[in-house]
Amino acid sequence: MLLLLFVILTAISWNDGKEIDAGLTYNNFVGVWENENDETRSFPKCEIRYEENRFYVHIWGACVPQYCDWGETPSEKLDENTTKFVVNWDQGFVKRTQILELKEGKLILTTNSHYKDDSGRLDSSIVDTFTKK
Repeated sequence: MLLLLFVILTAISWNDGKEIDAGLTYNNFVGVWENENDETRSFPKCEIRYEENRFYVHIWGACVPQYCDWGETPSEKLDENTTKFVVNWDQGFVKRTQILELKEGKLILTTNSHYKDDSGRLDSSIVDTFTKK
């Protein structure tokens, strides 16, 4: 028992205190995700699939009276055991980079927006938390 405790503590300290979850694979990302905030003004829904070493993210914006379908964009090629990846959207007037990360069974979506038009809007960052449906 003491040996097992020593091995666990050694692994944690060797990992510099980073979260250890060797069971995470691409399947943990795959599925339909809904924003925990029912009144979000950013992204109420996200669907993720994995094919040929890439994640494909389909996202919807919180438009009224119905959600705006942004379509789907791929990530770079990734290892199937990743716990974090990035996708990019270029919508002409704005370039968005989204970081998708799994934490404690939830999808954390960080969206960084860089405006390329002359509107004077400042770059922004939004963090949304999703649960799998």
